[in-house]
Amino acid sequence: RGYQYPLKIKIVLDKGYISEQDCPFFVFRASDFDISSVPEFTRKFGDYTWEDILSIFDSLENKICLIDSAEKALTINNNETFKSILLSLKNHGWHIIFTLREEYYTSFVNSYLHKDTYIIRKIDGLPQKKFDQLHKKYKFALPNNDKLKDLLHIPFYLKLYLSDDRFSTSSNPVDFFEHIWNRIICNDSQQKNSINIRRGNTIVKMVDTNIRKGISY
Repeated sequence: RGYQYPLKIKIVLDKGYISEQDCPFFVFRASDFDISSVPEFTRKFGDYTWEDILSIFDSLENKICLIDSAEKALTINNNETFKSILLSLKNHGWHIIFTLREEYYTSFVNSYLHKDTYIIRKIDGLPQKKFDQLHKKYKFALPNNDKLKDLLHIPFYLKLYLSDDRFSTSSNPVDFFEHIWNRIICNDSQQKNSINIRRGNTIVKMVDTNIRKGISY
């Protein structure tokens, strides 16, 4: 229960797709499974194996594991560990909920869910009324730029915006967009062999190609 819910997970809870009070409820990020083996993953929980932990709840019918930012599983180095975790959850009768961005849906399904039955729930941007309620409750500053203000109705961007006070105090939206470019698109936390620069250049070429072809996505 020490996990701080990202806003998009909170929306899943608020919409009633699940209730954390009704049953055992695990929450992980997909990046938590980027490790060499399942035993290494469970070491943080003490002297219990992953099977030990899941077996505790075998007598319960309802049990849920929510995996946030599941698209990260497409780029982790040890996807076999992730696959083993998912298989164990399914074998022990757990319901698994993934949150992921829509553009990664097909790749994720093909990689991890192509033989499974699943239900899709699309979470749209925050309605204006809900956004106003959040703004009033948490008293965060809004940008002057209308396009950026509209973008903040999407939980992913709102979370990024609130992660750094300088965005709410700056009248220049370029600071925020540069942050998205460097941290999310180029992923400048990984700079080995200039991979972040090459990633950015690749995106620029893709956008340029789409513009020349008249494609808007």
